[in-house]
Amino acid sequence: MKPVRMGSAHNRRELHDQLVASALALIAVTWRDGSVAAWPNKTLAGMTRDGEWIRRQTYRGSGDIMVCVRGRHLELEGKTGSAKLSDAQTAHQARIHKAGGRHIVFRTPEEALEAVRVMLEEETGR
Repeated sequence: MKPVRMGSAHNRRELHDQLVASALALIAVTWRDGSVAAWPNKTLAGMTRDGEWIRRQTYRGSGDIMVCVRGRHLELEGKTGSAKLSDAQTAHQARIHKAGGRHIVFRTPEEALEAVRVMLEEETGR
C-alpha cells in the first residue's frame, strides 16, 4: 500500500483516521491468538448540555495505537503524506525509547504490522 496524499485539513484527519483503523484491524486479524494486544489511543471531545466543550486528552505526544507485545510497550504513530512528528511527539518518542519501549512512525498499515512483527520476533527469538 502506498502512503496517502494529503488534501484539506478535514481530508487529512479522515485519511489519518482511516490509516489508524486499517492498521488496528490488520494487527487484530494477524494476532487473533492474543499474543499481541493493541488499542486506539484517542483524544475525545464533546459538548455538555450547557454548551461547554469538554475534552479528554491522552498524554501529549503519545502514539495513535498502543501495543503490548509479550509485556513490552510499543506505540505506533500514523502519519499521512509528508507529515512529521510534532515537537511533543518527538519528545514523547525519546521518553519511550529511554524507558526501553518503542515508538514507531508508520505510513501504511503494513508498516505498522511489520513494527509489531519485528518486536514479537525479538521477544520470542524467532
